[in-house]
Amino acid sequence: MKDNKNKIRLNIKVSRIMLILMIGSVMACEDFIEVDPPKTGLVSETVFTSDATANAAMSAVYVRLTGSFLGAGASSIIVLNGFASDELVPAAATNEQIREFYNSNLTPINPNLSAIWSVAYNIIYQSNAIIAGLNGASGVSESLKNQLEGEALFIRAYTHFHLANLFGDIPYITTTDYRENAKVSRMPRSSVLGRVLEDLENSKQKLAENYSYSKNERVRVNKWIASAFLARVYLYIGDWEKAEAESSIVISNTALFELAANLDDVFLKSSREAIWQWMPSNSGQNAVEGSYFILTGAPNIASLSLDLVSHFETGDKRKERWTGSFSDGVNIWYFPFKYKQKVPTSASVEYSVVMRLAELYLVRSEARANMNNLTGAINDLDKLRLRAELPLISDTSPGINKEELLIRIEHERRSELFTENHRWYDLIRTGQADVVMTAIKAGWQATDILFPLPESELLINPLLQPQNPGY
Repeated sequence: MKDNKNKIRLNIKVSRIMLILMIGSVMACEDFIEVDPPKTGLVSETVFTSDATANAAMSAVYVRLTGSFLGAGASSIIVLNGFASDELVPAAATNEQIREFYNSNLTPINPNLSAIWSVAYNIIYQSNAIIAGLNGASGVSESLKNQLEGEALFIRAYTHFHLANLFGDIPYITTTDYRENAKVSRMPRSSVLGRVLEDLENSKQKLAENYSYSKNERVRVNKWIASAFLARVYLYIGDWEKAEAESSIVISNTALFELAANLDDVFLKSSREAIWQWMPSNSGQNAVEGSYFILTGAPNIASLSLDLVSHFETGDKRKERWTGSFSDGVNIWYFPFKYKQKVPTSASVEYSVVMRLAELYLVRSEARANMNNLTGAINDLDKLRLRAELPLISDTSPGINKEELLIRIEHERRSELFTENHRWYDLIRTGQADVVMTAIKAGWQATDILFPLPESELLINPLLQPQNPGY
């Protein structure tokens, strides 16, 4: 009974902290509106008085991050990027605002764009509030201060990374000062990614080396997650040596990570392939991707594109195990089946996987290929092909050249990582978007590789001008 009362008290405390952070973020950052100064003193005095309340504040940021911004709901960037690329197609009933992403005819007044922007900067504000609040917080232990600051720096970098890939040049926000945030201007995308790397490197120095802060579940950021994400960002900017180094750091930690031998085990909550997962809000709930993507009738929002379904090589077990279909007797629709649970179970079985080891083998393979270490690149790629029960490149094409191998890596990324929020970014960063999308979308223009900035933001802050080309 005493434990239950303590849990109730803590839940009430978490709810209050989330409310305080959300109020502060609306007041100080969202939409960059000029408003009265936020009551940051209230946040600091209320939140950073103990390890428990500081941890609860960090939990509030995770809740916001894993909600509509990066969850698998209809307006999350996972789904919208799937429509923008060649992964997902809309259902007959899908509204026009979402169809704009699929049809490559986005307008700056699309409400989904303003939602992405405002929620992302709300998350960034909350991260900055935690960094500021920890400074001089006497009620929080030093070890936890380091961990929480590392997590906040990581999430700030992680969120800016997504915004830069969606919108190009964006503001990089590092303060809760409403005066500064009301007059920010855009920073070149290359500079944004430089700041992302700076925050990630700083966070890595502060973070724990294990999952102890999350009771050994892989749901809170630590050094290994920071290294994994650093590997991705270094790949995006073409720093092959550092991309290889950071991915190797994680791959070599066989005590924590290994590829799942069985494809059906990859997305389980207990998966050792998982590097970072998101925990459902209640016990018995499972990954939102399963409830959203699995079809038991005609799709309400999305299904897999036939272009993706036909992309798999003959005999690829990923097509067999990770895609499903539903037919009404006239039509047939395909869906992602990486997650198997559509409804709650007695205990949670699947967590959403944000980062996993297979991606790092692909990162390292691409980095090695670009450094002309073709043997190493092939070895990494073949680990995934072996699991998919496909012929190994080392057997079928041992003399493959660099250009052909990079094409094979791109093919493998699409087969392995579909609907995990990689494809849209991959098409853009490799310069393939224009060629690929022109062939499948009649409305495609080269300028569609960037989303337009929300018109509402440009009206509020003219310093965000000019609008992206093509809009």
